[in-house]
Amino acid sequence: MIQLRRGHFEEALDAAEEAAQISEQIVDPWGMANAFKALGDVQIASGRHNHALSSWSKAMKLATEVGDALTVTALQVRQAEGLIAVGRWQDAAAVVGETLDS
Repeated sequence: MIQLRRGHFEEALDAAEEAAQISEQIVDPWGMANAFKALGDVQIASGRHNHALSSWSKAMKLATEVGDALTVTALQVRQAEGLIAVGRWQDAAAVVGETLDS
């Protein structure tokens, strides 16, 4: 995340992808959820909106699987922001509604 804050998007993307791969290899669902969340953060910051939405979707499934409600809520907010960024207002509103209901 340091690379991302400094504007080094490629380095941040490489680090986030590596973290996701390591978590997959050691079969750590909680780690994978957080790695995909970070990967999505890097992707959205670098303008890869659809990739970010996909990464956050994977993270959401994993966080739900392990019962991490805080991460699920954080991901729902990120998803809504990503959907707004690509002009999918109705989908964003639905995600916000889900977040408020949970």
